[in-house]
Amino acid sequence: MRACLVFLILVLGVGCKSVPKDSGDDAERLTLAIRTLSPMVDPREARRLAQILVDESLKLANSYGSVGEPWVQNILVNSGVRERGLCFHWVDDLSAVLEKRQFRSLVIHRAGVNLGTLQEHHALVVSPYGGRFEDGLVVDAWRFQGRLHWVRVRAEELQWEKVIEKGGF
Repeated sequence: MRACLVFLILVLGVGCKSVPKDSGDDAERLTLAIRTLSPMVDPREARRLAQILVDESLKLANSYGSVGEPWVQNILVNSGVRERGLCFHWVDDLSAVLEKRQFRSLVIHRAGVNLGTLQEHHALVVSPYGGRFEDGLVVDAWRFQGRLHWVRVRAEELQWEKVIEKGGF
């Protein structure tokens, strides 16, 4: 029975793409959320970061062949049907783009929850320069497969931790 279910998911997921579209105001809403982190955040940097995150997340969804539901995408990746699309892939690929940019008033952190468990999950956290990780904004591209989800670290039910990887981005 389990094999049949996995097969059905694979068959349905292989030809199925559900790449999200920008609602048109995602970058504006994310800009506002970033700006409200601190009065010291440069509004131009907040806008630039928000636009990069929105644009790159949509590009990644397309390149990953996202199928809409993250758990289906995970099955496709873990079974070898798709090459990328797990949560840490989103973080790695977004981080690679952001590492090329310089922000003076913002810091981007890698973050994780439930580290070392089967429910492990990764995202980015944006905080104001000189601010605390806990006062930052979780930005998660995986949760809605390219359509960004963001929430304050403290407002999130999950207990996010700062993750140091690949030279400490």
